[in-house]
Amino acid sequence: MAHCHALRPLTLFSRQFSRLSLFAFFIALIVAIQPGVTQAQTDTWTNAGTGSWFTPGNWSLDAVPTAAIDAAVDNGGTAQVIGQDATVGNLTIGATTAGSTVEVTSGRTLTITALTIGPAGTLISDPGSVFTQSGGFVNNGNLVVTAGTFNSAPITGNGTVTKNDATGLSMWR
Repeated sequence: MAHCHALRPLTLFSRQFSRLSLFAFFIALIVAIQPGVTQAQTDTWTNAGTGSWFTPGNWSLDAVPTAAIDAAVDNGGTAQVIGQDATVGNLTIGATTAGSTVEVTSGRTLTITALTIGPAGTLISDPGSVFTQSGGFVNNGNLVVTAGTFNSAPITGNGTVTKNDATGLSMWR
């Protein structure tokens, strides 16, 4: 005599629970295979002296900032854009620490999405250098342009702008 196990019919509750479990499984699978959402990283200048912007070891992420990575120089050191041109996302200089400086050396270009010069910061644009920003420009520190070029985007803040070129020395606050 063969044993016959009777199958219980699915009740309405068990069918709905089964569908819900299957739905939850697919949602979890979709979430698991999606690439991670990352926030913009900030690469912080770590050299307390003067050094090249392009030396990875001068930055907290051990990488030179790019258009996709924001940068902050706020330790009293000077980051020099020297030997090649640089592009960075948002740049903050001297938010809290006096002497924090970025210097764009002669013949070089620094392209920035948005620039904030804090009360303890200075951006120096040497003769023949260029810096441009396309987002916003807040100057609560010092911008020094010596026969260099910078775009004419609106500058907000309470800082000082000093321009020294063939037409003479000009200073604005």
